[in-house]
Amino acid sequence: DDDAGLANADVARLAGVARAALDAALVDPALALPKHRPTEHLVAIYGPLIAPLVLPVLWGEVQEIRRYRRKGRKRRARLDALAADAAVAAAVAAQATRALLSPADTLRR
Repeated sequence: DDDAGLANADVARLAGVARAALDAALVDPALALPKHRPTEHLVAIYGPLIAPLVLPVLWGEVQEIRRYRRKGRKRRARLDALAADAAVAAAVAAQATRALLSPADTLRR
């Protein structure tokens, strides 16, 4: 049982030594992490991770904008055609109305 007590004392002493070494390492500027990382480093590390996720989203957005613009052009062309047809129909109706209500016509009746 004496050996177990001695082993426990050794373990406690070694834990104290390890804790002191850890505290010294945390305050040592040579072992501390840098507070500022260069932009090139961040791009080199995170670029390959983020690019496969972001690029398809951006490409899909570009495609959607193109589709929206094409759809808008088709809609405007269709509305312009309808407006032109309506203008022609209005002109024909006005001409027909004038022909029906002309004074020469009313005198013949």
